[in-house]
Amino acid sequence: MLIVDLGCAWLKFPATLKNPDAKNEDVIGVDVCRYNNDVVASALSTPFKNGIADLVVCRQFIEHVCPEGLVREAWRILKPDGEILIETPNCLYIFKILRALRNMEANPYPEHIQVFSAAELRNLLGRNGFKQVRISYYNIDVSNSNVVLKWVKKAVAYVIDKLFPMFDRDIRVIATKDSTVKFAEYC
Repeated sequence: MLIVDLGCAWLKFPATLKNPDAKNEDVIGVDVCRYNNDVVASALSTPFKNGIADLVVCRQFIEHVCPEGLVREAWRILKPDGEILIETPNCLYIFKILRALRNMEANPYPEHIQVFSAAELRNLLGRNGFKQVRISYYNIDVSNSNVVLKWVKKAVAYVIDKLFPMFDRDIRVIATKDSTVKFAEYC
């Protein structure tokens, strides 16, 4: 199983998360800067041949680049019926909404070009040759130096996760390449 991690920075995707029999040597990390990655290249234009990867991973990266270009490049290097895994911040995260209601910057990360909802990701993948789009939500650990605020955020995040997962902090999307679509349509 060959996994290509686009925009991996210093931490490549652990292969065993997708397949317990996989080895971390099965993961090729791609980034424009030399960190712990294997290939120094733009994730929008990789040096790989068409149809080489079983899985393309984009973790906390699609919000930093042109999403259309990234998804099209992933489609190109995936094998027929290969999968893409995207993890990205949720634009409907409850604390972003609360910040916006208080007239604060809802997205305090200026390096994020675009943030997504699940519907936007489903639409992006659907119009770029992917099918069977599966979406889930999750919260990562809340960091804060104020212990009380940290526990309040954890409690709110737990309740949101159980009752209203669409307001969780992050979105995880897995979609399958539609092998009936011809690549020339997406050039």
